[in-house]
Amino acid sequence: MGEFYTKSELLKRWSKKLIDDYFPICSEERDNPHYRCASPMQLYDIAKVRYIESTDAFKADYAKVLKRKTAALARAERKREELIMYANGVRINIPTIEKDELIRRACKSYNRFHRPIQRPWEDYYAFRERWLYWNEASKDSDKEFLKRITINYLRHKCTCYDKELEKFFKKVGKNKAHDVLQERINEAIKQKYEWLR
Repeated sequence: MGEFYTKSELLKRWSKKLIDDYFPICSEERDNPHYRCASPMQLYDIAKVRYIESTDAFKADYAKVLKRKTAALARAERKREELIMYANGVRINIPTIEKDELIRRACKSYNRFHRPIQRPWEDYYAFRERWLYWNEASKDSDKEFLKRITINYLRHKCTCYDKELEKFFKKVGKNKAHDVLQERINEAIKQKYEWLR
């Protein structure tokens, strides 16, 4: 922003503690140009920021912040790798179910979960239109569709998948661990049921 850093720009250079310690009161405030109702923008004079950065005290504190950041990143990476290793080690058991019975169960599960339900605030005619366009799953449905809902049924209802996902909640690396587990379970399902490949 020319002669000033916004607070968000300064936070890319400094930590919040460094701002509190070295530049606690901003140079000036201006109305937020994007949202009129938002708090005013806090602006920090670039020349003053550079001066502060040149001082020995700031350099020493900044080095400590960098050290903590590096250590935190290393911890996060280690936790990410541990969670992915855990996902790779989860024991997967796929039950044996006759094809016709498995399709019947998958269709029943899909229909129960996806059947249109009229919401309390929904207009009857809007609900009726959704109902008319909804296609119930059955053994006569499209083959690829049946494969997809059967794999989903087996993964969610017949394996440890959902229970394991709960363990990943709010953990570093949860998205990658989720992908690893889902891929392993899908592969195990296709190994057990060739017709789902």
